[in-house]
Amino acid sequence: MKTLFISIFSLATIFSFGQEMTKEERKKIKKMSVDEVAAVIKNLESKSTDLKKCSTEKDEMQLLLNNMSTEMNANKAEMDSLKKVSVVIKEQQEKQALEEVNSNPMKEKSGLYFKVQLGAYNQYRAKGLGKSEIETEMVENQIKYVLGYFTKINKAEDFRDELKKLGLADAWIVCYKDGKRITQEAAEAEGVIFKK
Repeated sequence: MKTLFISIFSLATIFSFGQEMTKEERKKIKKMSVDEVAAVIKNLESKSTDLKKCSTEKDEMQLLLNNMSTEMNANKAEMDSLKKVSVVIKEQQEKQALEEVNSNPMKEKSGLYFKVQLGAYNQYRAKGLGKSEIETEMVENQIKYVLGYFTKINKAEDFRDELKKLGLADAWIVCYKDGKRITQEAAEAEGVIFKK
C-alpha cells in the first residue's frame, strides 16, 4: 500500500512537471522504478529550492545595487556642488582684498571677522576636491567646512548668497573674534548687523 501511494504521488508530481518535459523525458520516466522516480522528484525539489534561494538572493542584490546607485548619485551631486564652490572660491580670491591677510598673517587671529560655513558632517566628505581654500574645523564632534575671510559682514553675506545660488542651501555665516568662533548674538553685541 505504501509503495502504491508513493508511486501515485510520484507520478502526479512528475506529470505536474511533465508539461515542461520533452516526449523523450516522459518516456524515460515511465520506464523508471518507484525508487528512481522518487530520486528524480527529490532532485527536482532540491533544484526548485535552489532556484527560489537564488531568486531571493538576486532580489536582495538588486536592492543593494539600487541603494548603492542612489547613494552614488547623491555623492556625485554633492561633489558637483563642491566643484562649483571651488570655482567660486577662485573668483572670490581674485575679488577679495587678500592683501589684508597676506600683509599680516596674524591679522586673521585678531579682531572680528567672518567665514561662510558650507556644512557640518560626522565624517570627512571633501575627497577629490584637490587643493582648495576650504578649511575644516572640528566643532562639537563634527567636521565643519568653512571658506573665505571677510572683515565686513556684507561681503560675507554676498558670498554666502552666491553659494546658495550654486545649490549649497545650508551655507551660512560664522563669526570669529580673535581666532575663536563666536555666536551671531555675540557678533551683534559687537555691533554687527546681519541682513535677514
